[in-house]
Amino acid sequence: MTWTLDVRWPLTRPGRIPSKHHYPLLAVLSRIVPVIHRAEGVGIHSIAGVHVAPGVLELNSTSAITVRTPAAFLPALMPLSGKKLDLGGCPIRLGVPQLFALTPCDSLLARSVTIKGYTEPAEFHAALRRQLDALGVRASVDVEIGRRRVLAVRQHTIVCFQVVLRGLLDEESILVQAQGVGGRRHLGSGLFLPNHCAVLQQAGAKE
Repeated sequence: MTWTLDVRWPLTRPGRIPSKHHYPLLAVLSRIVPVIHRAEGVGIHSIAGVHVAPGVLELNSTSAITVRTPAAFLPALMPLSGKKLDLGGCPIRLGVPQLFALTPCDSLLARSVTIKGYTEPAEFHAALRRQLDALGVRASVDVEIGRRRVLAVRQHTIVCFQVVLRGLLDEESILVQAQGVGGRRHLGSGLFLPNHCAVLQQAGAKE
């Protein structure tokens, strides 16, 4: 398996951005790194912050742009460092990148997972289980399907579900984090975090 890591650029200036910033974020990053939207294995995490009004996210000291990427793609991302970007009318500036290795955890959470053609919980659960089987994740791992979410992409809406996995072995945990599940990783879907980290992130970024 290719070595995968998270690259995190702290945001060095305060401001407010749209809470549904996934597509604008992909668009603005793609202007600097054009291949990012089609790069295999690359995912872009949601930006954490505090919801201060409907549809408005206020940035704070934990806010950052984080990209999950194969190590081989890391040099292509470095032009993002120090760049000033406009995200939904809010100017933001990326700081010095920090690298984080994926760490195993027996419980993982993804705020959104989407599998094309599966928009109802039961059918989605079955499709998700098939993808986990294909990755080699044991059938004994508990799969919890949480709240339904809607991801807006231009004029389209994409149905997603929150997913929690419990009872993972270390190698399964790393595999799921590196490979992801479902589609739209560039829009933040299918990206799993250790459950305690994801809960902390959600505390400041509830929809």
